[in-house]
Parts: sequence; C-alpha cells; structure tokens
Amino acid sequence: MTNLQQFCLFLFCILFAFKFSHAETFNCTKISHDYWKKQGKKEKDFAIEKPAICDDNVHWSYTLGKLRKTNFGEFERLVVLNVAETSNMGAAKFHFPSGVKTVYRSSFLSGKIFSGKIPYDKIQKGIFPEGKVKGKARQCLQYLVENADIRQIVNLYDGSFKSKYVLSYWEKNNFLRSTKDKQGSFGHYTQIKGFDYDLEERGAESIYKDVIAIIDQIASVPGNALIHCYGGMHRTGIVFGVMQKCLNGPKNKSQNKKFVKEVVGQEYKCHTDYQSAEKIGGYHQENMTVIEKFPCDRLHKRLSRKPSSTKRIDL
Repeated sequence: MTNLQQFCLFLFCILFAFKFSHAETFNCTKISHDYWKKQGKKEKDFAIEKPAICDDNVHWSYTLGKLRKTNFGEFERLVVLNVAETSNMGAAKFHFPSGVKTVYRSSFLSGKIFSGKIPYDKIQKGIFPEGKVKGKARQCLQYLVENADIRQIVNLYDGSFKSKYVLSYWEKNNFLRSTKDKQGSFGHYTQIKGFDYDLEERGAESIYKDVIAIIDQIASVPGNALIHCYGGMHRTGIVFGVMQKCLNGPKNKSQNKKFVKEVVGQEYKCHTDYQSAEKIGGYHQENMTVIEKFPCDRLHKRLSRKPSSTKRIDL
C-alpha cells in the first residue's frame, strides 16, 4: 500500500468516526444509545442516525381529555392534527435469529389532516377525503424507504378512532408508491387486527400471544421495518419494549431486569411524554407490567421456527 493510499484510508476512518460521533439520534433513542456506549459496544452495532426530515417530538395534551367528553368529533380532529405535527419517532437495531434488523417506531406517518370536521358519514361508506398535507411525516416516510431500507409497515392500531381508516389509507398509499418507485416492487403494509393493551380486560396471556405473532411478522419480511399505533405510545411501546428486552437485553435474569428498568422503562416513559409523577402524560403502568413479565423464551421459540417446506401446501 502506497503512502497516498494509507493517508486516504486514515482520512476515511477519521471522517467515518466523526460522522458517528456527531450524528444525532432520536431523542428517546438516546437512552439505549447511552447504555450501549457505557457497555463498551461499538457504535456501528447500535447507532442509528436521525434523519433531519423526521420528527421525534411527542406531546401529551392535558386539556383534550375534557373535550373528549363534550365534543368527541373535535377531540379526534385535534388528535389527528397533533399526530401530523409530532411523529414520536425512535429506532433500534434488533438481533433476530435471521440477522440484525433496524425497526423504527412512530405515530401514524400519514402526514395529512382533514380540511374541516371529520366526515364520519363518508368514512362509514368507505369514502376517504384526500386531506391536506401537514408536517413532514410523508417526506420522512419516503426518506426511510429510500435510505433506510424500510420494506414493511406494521400498523398496530385498531382502536375506536374512526379516523384510523383514513390515516391508514393516506399512509399506505404513500408507502406503496414510495417502495415501488425505489425498489420496483410494493412493500408490505400489515394491518394488525384486534390488538388491545387493556391488561385487566384481556388478560396477560392474550396480549402475550398477540405480541409474539406481531414480532414474528416483523421478522418475516426482509429489510427493515416501521411499527406504529396511533400516537406511538402504548401498543407500539409494548411491542418495542418486548423486543428490547428479549432480543437486545442481557441473557442474565438479574441483569435483564435491571436493563428493563433503566433502559426499556425510561424509553417507554419518554415516548409517552412522562415528565413526573404529577405529569405522567400517556404513561400506563399496565404496559410496563406486560413488558416486565413477558416470557422471552416463548418469543425465542417462535422466532427460531424453520419456515414451512416450499413443497408443502397449507390450506
């Protein structure tokens, strides 16, 4: 190797190190990044750069609760506006049996709002308005498809907001168009049905089964993935937290318990806009209870299953 080649290699290494040391990650993701740094891991194994076009803010309104009881339509319209303006994004690299996959998390990345009141009558008939572009969520999603190999969106929300049908429609069209333009083929848009996090009503076992199936779905599609619910707090928080605990956390039980408390729990709080015991934002202890008690061995068993034979026909 000539002196010039050695110098160029040295310069490349310096620039590479500079890039990672100065790259900003998502706000809530800093919690796990700081943990892995202290553990002595190489940054290339966990570092994820936040695209400038993507938003990682989260906002919990303490005044909307009253409006929900008096004017639900206006309440839901304002929630749609809040989601369009604050994407609540984060990400992590997860160690699946098939390899490392980066999974991003967010609120709906539909990036549009209703021009006026939510047209519930039209939505019921399956007629969806085009809406007005708001914020940069649409551009963010396009960027992730083009630059972060996002090949699948897993939409976890199947709650009571009727606007979910329109937001899914806006987001799905943008995603499928973007993946076709970039990859020449459509990506996977997976809508999860009936996934609720009410621990008292559903019981832990039902939630465990749903979470295992969802993570298996995330693992099944090549490329990276984006998961979200409505605001990126509760359903997303459970699934993402379980993946952190079971796929990235220490194997030692006591160390894993500490990891869940110091990393997973703090990330969950961050994504729910938890400020203090008096201002808890969207924090639900029942979500953390599911994560803390989740049986990782069952998830590992599911993910380690070999695919069915190509000669086998399942009916």
